[in-house]
Amino acid sequence: MKRESEQDTHTGEKIMCLRKTGFTARTTVSLSGEHGSTLIVFLVILAVLATIAAGTMTAINLNYQAAGAHKKGNEGYYAAETALDVGAGRILFEFENLSEYTDSTAFGGDGEGWVDVTVADVGFDEINGYTMKYKVTQESSRFFYQTQTGPNVLSHYAYEFEIQGRATATDGSAATETLKETIRVLQTPLVQYFLFFGGTGPAADLELNSGPPQNSWGRIHTNGDLYYGAQTSFNYRDYDMNSLTSPMSWTVVGNMYQMWKPGGYSGSLNPILMKTESNGNGAMTPATNISGTFLGTSASDKATLESTFNGYIQIGVPIKKAPGRTQFIRGGFYEQRAGDPERTTVHGLKIVGQGALVAAGTGIQVFASQPAPNTDVTALIANGESSSGTPIPNFLVPVQERSNAFWDCREGDRVSVTDIDLYALETWYQAYLDDLGVSWPGDGLLIYASRSPDASFANDVSGVLQAIRFRVIDAVNGSLPGTLDETTVATDNPYYVYGDFNTNAPTHGVAIVGDAYNVLSNSWNDATKLCNGTRSPNPSQTTHNLAAFSGIVPTGGGVFSGAFINYPRFHECWDDTPCGRSSGNEIPMNINGALINLWTSTQGSSRWQLSSHFYNAPQRNYGWDVNFDNPEYWPPFVPAIYSMERDSFVE
Repeated sequence: MKRESEQDTHTGEKIMCLRKTGFTARTTVSLSGEHGSTLIVFLVILAVLATIAAGTMTAINLNYQAAGAHKKGNEGYYAAETALDVGAGRILFEFENLSEYTDSTAFGGDGEGWVDVTVADVGFDEINGYTMKYKVTQESSRFFYQTQTGPNVLSHYAYEFEIQGRATATDGSAATETLKETIRVLQTPLVQYFLFFGGTGPAADLELNSGPPQNSWGRIHTNGDLYYGAQTSFNYRDYDMNSLTSPMSWTVVGNMYQMWKPGGYSGSLNPILMKTESNGNGAMTPATNISGTFLGTSASDKATLESTFNGYIQIGVPIKKAPGRTQFIRGGFYEQRAGDPERTTVHGLKIVGQGALVAAGTGIQVFASQPAPNTDVTALIANGESSSGTPIPNFLVPVQERSNAFWDCREGDRVSVTDIDLYALETWYQAYLDDLGVSWPGDGLLIYASRSPDASFANDVSGVLQAIRFRVIDAVNGSLPGTLDETTVATDNPYYVYGDFNTNAPTHGVAIVGDAYNVLSNSWNDATKLCNGTRSPNPSQTTHNLAAFSGIVPTGGGVFSGAFINYPRFHECWDDTPCGRSSGNEIPMNINGALINLWTSTQGSSRWQLSSHFYNAPQRNYGWDVNFDNPEYWPPFVPAIYSMERDSFVE
């Protein structure tokens, strides 16, 4: 496969385009022309705009900057340009909702694809005596596309569209003005990052502080400030636990400080050792210590980092707007799409409610998107059947309830869970599809799970926390810690990952999106209560291969978040001493994937407390899963960032 690249004459950004037609085995290459007016002009939040009706846009201003002069004083020109902006905005609106836009004929257009611009779109239906309409045509199937800034490369799905904007005079002259442009929409899945803190306010700051010796790798981005440093040692490198080469970069919107974030923890910190060259040698050479304060507004600080770390650390970068938690609330985007993905290449399952899973209409309910949206399959799973009256031999239990299953000492609550075994669930689903005569979806599964009765549920009732737990339920009958395909699971509740997760070969890309990410080791015992510094059975080494999207409780006002090392929440003593007293003999916890923070936790909302003695830290081996470099490994409907580029403009 050949890759071609060129330098953009306006942005200085190197663009590489690898076109994969139809995402089949056949691959072709195209050279992407990035001349003239190619600018990233819009970043959008990939969230469900529940308050905006489908087909409706608020005032749109994409701030296009075209190469060459505009026609000053030409009212028809400006009206046609407004129509272009509305068409581009409509494309982005559909992508926000993860509905892939095709052409305007399928989205409100007339027989020729023209869509009138109305008051609902921009607040008016004519401008300067001209009415407006637009037409959108998809230029190509989506393809794989890469952009490079310095040594940092990001991968995207790309979609190209031709938009025509037409203005027609209302004075009876029938005068018209038509403009045409080609745009490219880039979808950047956030599994591209090892750490991405994309919130706002205090939650946007990333605390890259470590306790016991730490090794990490992958891309890092924060929309706020970066606080960094190591209590012992911290190596940031270009290779994973298996010495496979990984990208590495830090991009920071704000400033960098070698310290704990004020208002939380305090104490001295050592520098972080970072490689300065991605050479694939599987060793920390060459490398330089990062120490000191660097301001994102300082040209000299930017230059110092650029020259010292060869572009792998950048500060003062543009903010990256990212999704919010409204996506996964009850009745929100993920629940809707799990019932009906609206894509032929993705299937969905919903697991909602409380109580024993026994039959349709009572307790936990399960719904499938096949053969029709929101098909109730509760009774089939409860009876171990693939279709009515067809039992599955050696049936693996995929879903069960455990009321008051265990204590969460950080939350101070008993936890009632819906246990989900993804391997068993997907094995059942394969048998179910076989009986229907339906093929397995090409891009994997989207699953939504919740124990909340509705979107207003605060999850603070009677000292019991409602949660989702992922585990192997039926190992005796052959269930395994894995999945059958790429899988995204979303929940509005906190989630617990019990034991090894997604480690059975071959592994697939898995993302879990929820309120808070909790870790339970392979040796976890539901009966153990560790709230008073008691000794627990020693955890055994545990590995999670997943992209974890969850919230934090931000540092501030005397509350410490626990820093990024406590983004996964622990509940065991990961060494050979009572909780709260580290011996230095920490047991490894391996997280191979992505840790993405886009919101503040609202259900698992109790703060991290060093003095509470409900866990001892493991030896933390956290880093990016290099498999996420392959778009075939990206889970479906995974949270992403969207941007738009203008490729050409014709008057």
